[in-house]
This record gives sequence, C-alpha cells and structure tokens, in this order.
Amino acid sequence: MDEIVPVHAAKTHLSQLLARVEAGEVITIARGRTPVAKLVPIAPKAKREFGAMRGKSRSARSFSSPYRRTSSIAGVNNGCDCCSIPMR
Repeated sequence: MDEIVPVHAAKTHLSQLLARVEAGEVITIARGRTPVAKLVPIAPKAKREFGAMRGKSRSARSFSSPYRRTSSIAGVNNGCDCCSIPMR
C-alpha cells in the first residue's frame, strides 16, 4: 500500500522520497488527513530508432520540387504559387 507522508515531512525529506519513488514506491502526500498529491515513478521513454517511419508515409511528388513559375492574368507576376515574390 502507498505510504502517506505529511506535507511538512515531504518538504523536509523530498530528496529521500524521490529516491524511494525512483526505486518503485508510490508515496501519497497529505495535508492533515486529506491526500493531496501522489508521487509515482515515471516509466522510462522508449528509445527512438532513426528511420523507423521510413516508407510508412507518402507525400506528393511536387512537395519537394522547387516553386514553379507562374504568371498572373496580365502576365506580370513571375512569382511562386503562394505569393508575388519574383523567381529568377
């Protein structure tokens, strides 16, 4: 069962309580007789593998291609598709 520790004792002995939590214990902090917080160990993050998603998603072919030149109705704008920045 969880150990119940008063707030004052938790503030005084926080380092020791954290060491016990790292070892797997669950500690409840109480104000008077009312539990207000619980210290629980956090599961370690799984190590990520570089390239794990390779080949699992696709994008449009034009996604990585450079902006193509467009021209406005009057033929004045030679900018990209989304704005009027001129392209060389």
